[in-house]
Amino acid sequence: MTRWVLPRQKTVYSCGAACIRAVSQIVDGPRWSEDDLLRLLDASPVCGIENDRLSEFCGHHLPVVTSGEDVWDGEGLAILNIRNPLSDVGHYVVALHRRSDGVLAYCPYFARTILLPDWWLKHKWVSGCELYRRWSIVFGRAWNPEDSAIGEAWPELGLAEGEANPLFLQRSVHRFLDRWCC
Repeated sequence: MTRWVLPRQKTVYSCGAACIRAVSQIVDGPRWSEDDLLRLLDASPVCGIENDRLSEFCGHHLPVVTSGEDVWDGEGLAILNIRNPLSDVGHYVVALHRRSDGVLAYCPYFARTILLPDWWLKHKWVSGCELYRRWSIVFGRAWNPEDSAIGEAWPELGLAEGEANPLFLQRSVHRFLDRWCC
């Protein structure tokens, strides 16, 4: 069983860099520091990393199948550009696994997996600036939840033992999504 400690973003605008680092770990790709990625991708405290820069960088260094709007079919590993329901600004997350009720995604802000419900993905998946609908970078390798233990190593990040549960934030995220979307 593979064990990963997926990176928590260090700043409010480094979710894109943290997602690149997480995907790279999952696909056994190159390793970068968050600071190096922020510099290489011209990240700014206002906008973070632009979609085009993120997509171009991943295309050169990771097994990208495609990127753009409406290209991810819900299967396999992908970086999604969503509007963060907590801050109402753009945010990148890593889609890990489709379930019957939604998509299990790694959020580098919380350093945990969260469930993005199907109804939300269908109707509310939009970038923070609302320029992009259903934008993603799709990678050539799927994540198999039975072959890995992402959560088991999370206490090393300073999280409480019970917080490694992939559904730990499900109810909280649903409350925020309900309040934000409806």
